[in-house]
Amino acid sequence: MTPERVKQLLFEFMSDISFGPADNLKKQWYGILDELGGKLADVLSKESEVDEYLNNTLVYIDELNKYFAKQKRGRVPYSKLFVFANKDERISEFLVDKGMKKKLSKNSEMELAGFDGETEEDSPDIIYENEVYGSIYSTKNRNIFFSPAVNKLVVQYPDGKVLSYSLYVRKAKKKNKKYIKLSKIYKALFSINQDETAYWNSTMEAFQGRMRYLFAKNRKKKNGARKSKKKSL
Repeated sequence: MTPERVKQLLFEFMSDISFGPADNLKKQWYGILDELGGKLADVLSKESEVDEYLNNTLVYIDELNKYFAKQKRGRVPYSKLFVFANKDERISEFLVDKGMKKKLSKNSEMELAGFDGETEEDSPDIIYENEVYGSIYSTKNRNIFFSPAVNKLVVQYPDGKVLSYSLYVRKAKKKNKKYIKLSKIYKALFSINQDETAYWNSTMEAFQGRMRYLFAKNRKKKNGARKSKKKSL
């Protein structure tokens, strides 16, 4: 199958479970359809396997909602299907479950989740303000989650309470307490990424990419300020 054909199958599947206009769906999922279509075209050969994978992901969302219901948290809407389906670890798990491990190309950048490290751990995703956040960093009393969809972080306390990262920082500064800085998370993940035996997922990679973008943006801003200062002298 070509990526374009897979994209069409993905769009048709989402149209069947959604109530919004088709044009709105295309605009909403334009980028992720390209990315997910390319990934699935590399590892799946039958059209039926695309539907099977998406149905498998819906089952995962249903199970996640059962867990959240027990925790008295919000539900994951089916509109987040592609957010989950686009995760490399979810694709890998599906291939392993279906006995299709051999279909992974030797040149593929995806790794099989659950088979490459004895220390691997997979924390459950959480929902905050109707967005899906994946675990990227943990300490003894704080868990940090990131959402590539909105490029935001949330912090979970031991009692399960979840705050946006910005509110978490404001509260810490107000009480003159230490807080987990973005630079510390970035450095910790950088070290983890260098360890071939450590657990690594697509959400961690997305956070690293976001931080690199911010670093580059800040450098550009500082360089621009220096040039303006020189011109004024």
